[in-house]
Amino acid sequence: MSEGIDTEGKIECFCCGKELTNWAYDVTLRNGGRSFVSVHPMGGLHFETYGHYGSRIFDPMDGKGTKLDIAICDECIIEKVKRVHGTGFNHVREAALEENVEYKKEKDAEDAWLIEAIETQLKELDNND
Repeated sequence: MSEGIDTEGKIECFCCGKELTNWAYDVTLRNGGRSFVSVHPMGGLHFETYGHYGSRIFDPMDGKGTKLDIAICDECIIEKVKRVHGTGFNHVREAALEENVEYKKEKDAEDAWLIEAIETQLKELDNND
């Protein structure tokens, strides 16, 4: 259950700097506890890390929940779909294909290079399957 949603916040895409609307809100958890969601980008994905063994810049291990939050816009994910890994890859790939069709309908010739790049990457992925 969400309460007090702030839909006026903004967050920049980590990759391209595009400004995304960011939702922030309190959530009542099933166990009755509370949690605050501070990063929920609209038109993008949220990545959260508490550090990583092997990182030279961020692995606090302080027991305080110190973390980093990063937002990446959907366009940057689609543009780099070849670099996406994980169990959700096929879902992202299918969404990229669907977005590409809509993208073609909505964008003008100035963006043709991006469409071609996406199609090339997706064809390469099909050839590697």
